[in-house]
Amino acid sequence: MAFCPNCGAKLSPNAKFCESCGTKVGGNTPVVQEPVSPAPPQQPVYQAPPSPTVYNAPPVKVKKPITKKWWFWVLVVIIAASLFSPKKSGKASSSDSSKPVNTATSAPTSTSATNQKPINVFYMDLVHDHKSYEGKYVQTTFPIAEINSSGEIRSETVRGTSLKVKSGDKSYYNNKSLNYATVNGVVSYNTYIYLDNPDILYIGNSAPENYTAELNEYTELVKLGKIEARNNFINECEAVSYSDLSRYPDTYQDKKLKLTVSIKEVEADGLLSNGTVKATYSGGELYIYDHRELREPRLKAGDYLTIYATGDGLTTVKTVASGTGLFGSDLGADVVATRDVVSVKMIYTDWDNIDGFGLSVQNSDSLDAYYKELGQEVVHRSSND
Repeated sequence: MAFCPNCGAKLSPNAKFCESCGTKVGGNTPVVQEPVSPAPPQQPVYQAPPSPTVYNAPPVKVKKPITKKWWFWVLVVIIAASLFSPKKSGKASSSDSSKPVNTATSAPTSTSATNQKPINVFYMDLVHDHKSYEGKYVQTTFPIAEINSSGEIRSETVRGTSLKVKSGDKSYYNNKSLNYATVNGVVSYNTYIYLDNPDILYIGNSAPENYTAELNEYTELVKLGKIEARNNFINECEAVSYSDLSRYPDTYQDKKLKLTVSIKEVEADGLLSNGTVKATYSGGELYIYDHRELREPRLKAGDYLTIYATGDGLTTVKTVASGTGLFGSDLGADVVATRDVVSVKMIYTDWDNIDGFGLSVQNSDSLDAYYKELGQEVVHRSSND
């Protein structure tokens, strides 16, 4: 582009004169050219390295979680139904609670709970030796003493304890017509003997035939056991002189002795102990404490018999002043003299009522002695033996 050399105005292309100041331009008149700014140098351009080749794997098919499967929930429903559905019980209910319930005439050969055949055991044997049966699956028949409001069945008491079955059936409560029950269950013990997971096969007002037969058999076994224990005890007794008994009371303490005595006096039984029997033996004074399980026959003054006993050392006998005790009795009375008298514990006599040894089996509180003499196998009975 050209400019006027006089005023510097911009000139039109091919102009002869400056339109601003009139100066002649063109020809030999120099014209000022617009300076051209040099182009800035180009900056180098960064070329990125070629991208590596990327391998595209084929798409992976994602499996659905098992909880999205329809068959999973079907399986869950089936399992839940089998776990929470009511189990079948061998006990039948009755709309008339006064009627006995007889749900089985014979014992089952197996049970779904334990998948094993129960051991048939007489309930007195179960109570006497429950430790041998703890954790075992048994079947037993027993007389009912009580049914409480929750349906718990309790047997008659034997040796200070009884058998309990938690039936859960409140319709049995206080039903006086229910006198016997036959039950399967697992034996446990906690103050009472329990049959856990019970299956009541029979509950009614009459003793099942098997119970009556078992009671008779058990009573006879007890009788035979007691007779054998008595014979063993007598055979182990030794004769001893009164002089030796009085001189060596500690030596003969708890030793089995055979003594032929003459009864002089029999004291009445007290509230907490049996009355003392005063006797003579070989002319010497003897105190006899009656420890017979079956106290028959009762001894009387003037009796002369052989007793089988254990030594009991010496008994200190006090002579008190009459009328100085409480309310005129000997209790707390003034002691005026003392003496030591030979004493023994009488276990058997040669007058024992052998036929009565099987009586009062349920109420016997001292069965351990002949159990130990006989060995447990004599009184333990099982239908699987």
